[in-house]
Amino acid sequence: MLEGSRVIDKIVEVLSPDEFKDSSIRDVVNAIFSFHKENKQISPSRLINYLSESPEAAALITEAVGLSEMVGDKEKALSDCIAKIKKDNIKERMAMIQDAIRIAHNQKNDARVNELVAQYNDLIKVGRA
Repeated sequence: MLEGSRVIDKIVEVLSPDEFKDSSIRDVVNAIFSFHKENKQISPSRLINYLSESPEAAALITEAVGLSEMVGDKEKALSDCIAKIKKDNIKERMAMIQDAIRIAHNQKNDARVNELVAQYNDLIKVGRA
């Protein structure tokens, strides 16, 4: 994410901070999005200073910088990461809906079951896209 404004624009377009499950990653993403929105320079040192209360965030930033230097095709790596985050979130949402369907079925709430099945089917379609 530290690769420049164009990359951050792409990420802001397709992901929200809430889509990151780990709170430390979410903190870093929120900081990057905030700096970007305010047209502030984004650098590892600035992020680490900004997130000084979180040693986990500092470790993540340091690790990300190291990894980014080893990645050859950064555009493909970014696309792959976004796709994986989206896919993982869809899987998690589908599991939650499956649990809700079971509960609604046990309660003999057919209307709720039908509503949840429709949501589940929509997620299947999104996952295939």
